[in-house]
Amino acid sequence: MRKLCLAGASALALAGSAAALAQNTSAVNQGAVGNAATVDQEGSTGALSTIGQGGSEGGNAAGVTQRGGSNASEIVQDGSRGTILVSQTGANASEVTQTGGGNQAAVSQTGSNRSVLEQSGIDGSAAVAQNGSDNESTIEQAGTGSVANVVQGGASAAANGNLSEIIQEDAGNVADVVQTGNGNESTITQADADRTVGGNSVDVAQSGDGNSSVVRQGGFRYGSEGLDINGNSVDVAQSGDDNRSVVNQRTYASYYGGANNSTARAAQSGDDNDSTIEQNGTNDAASVVQSGDRNVSSLEQMGYQDGNNATVVQSGDDNTSNFGYQYGDGNTVAIEQIGDGNSVYGSTAAYGARTTVRQSGSGNQSNSTQGYYYFADNSSIAVSQSGDANRSGIYQESAASFIEVAQSGDRNQSRVEQYYEPDNAVSLAQSGNDNVSNVAQTGAGNSASIVQAGNGNLSTVNQTGVNGTVGIRQ
Repeated sequence: MRKLCLAGASALALAGSAAALAQNTSAVNQGAVGNAATVDQEGSTGALSTIGQGGSEGGNAAGVTQRGGSNASEIVQDGSRGTILVSQTGANASEVTQTGGGNQAAVSQTGSNRSVLEQSGIDGSAAVAQNGSDNESTIEQAGTGSVANVVQGGASAAANGNLSEIIQEDAGNVADVVQTGNGNESTITQADADRTVGGNSVDVAQSGDGNSSVVRQGGFRYGSEGLDINGNSVDVAQSGDDNRSVVNQRTYASYYGGANNSTARAAQSGDDNDSTIEQNGTNDAASVVQSGDRNVSSLEQMGYQDGNNATVVQSGDDNTSNFGYQYGDGNTVAIEQIGDGNSVYGSTAAYGARTTVRQSGSGNQSNSTQGYYYFADNSSIAVSQSGDANRSGIYQESAASFIEVAQSGDRNQSRVEQYYEPDNAVSLAQSGNDNVSNVAQTGAGNSASIVQAGNGNLSTVNQTGVNGTVGIRQ
């Protein structure tokens, strides 16, 4: 595991000249097993503390409390079952390194904070709490069963320019980040290019100001064949201001994937929301809920994978949803948009695909594709639009598939194309205002049923093939 340093320097170097002139300086070195060291420093010009504890059997404990300006603490602990507690008030820098299994470390900082916390070994626990201006936290853990928790901001002081990075290697790890207020940014990576990495979970909660969250789970070395990723989960909740969320659950071993049985959820409320989710694997699930302001969602479940599910719900303001690249069997997509500038684009393929789009209110537009470059037999598309400037375009290459379109109210238009395969069916209903309908089908045994009621109805159906049926009622 690489050595992590804040801004390319150790915690001691970060203390700068203030540390060199510190009123309080403490250095403790302990070997063997079961040692305990406690340092309490207070001074207006800064404090400097270094603690080194060794012993393969571990069980060591170290505690540092610093109050004043430009404080710096560095603790190195070898052995298992170690405990470290760091509490700093002022312009703080803390660096903690633990080697061995079952170690625990907690860092609490108030002021302009820098924290680096590094653990190597199974079942490690790392917690960082920061409050004040320009907070930075980096946690790196190598080993299964590790837990990382970061809290930046709180009721007692302004959070300001929060930055959090968590890197976890191996399986069964947990990462939780809570950021409150101002320029929040969170990056979490749970990956290992050389092992099976699965069972990891991430929870990110950001509220207020310039929120940004990036989560990566999986194997990120190209050509790492045989890498198997299973059962990862991500939950991101963002409320208020410039929200942006990116979730990547995938491997790069091949286009056929390996990031299986994973879940990704993003919930965004208020202001400039933007969500991106990428998955490649079987039986994956992704959901996006956006409410209020400039919502945009991009969701991809790529690779030739089966049994995936995607759900997007957008309510309020300039909603846009883009969905693409489902090429496995039995995949489903459900998109619902309520209010304002709604627009949908979706693409699925392969056997038994299911796409559902519901739009109500404002400038609705929907485009759905099934089977482009890849036949999607026994598939279905259902589009429902109610209210305002509705438009729907559907393209399907499949056999024994079904399309249903229902449009009610205002500027309704619909175009349906089913090509190349037999035994397809279309049901199209339009009620109210400027209805237009166009249906094109090629292949044998296709059927089209169109019902138009109210206002400027127009309908055309073109079928190429034998044994086709058409029913139109106006």
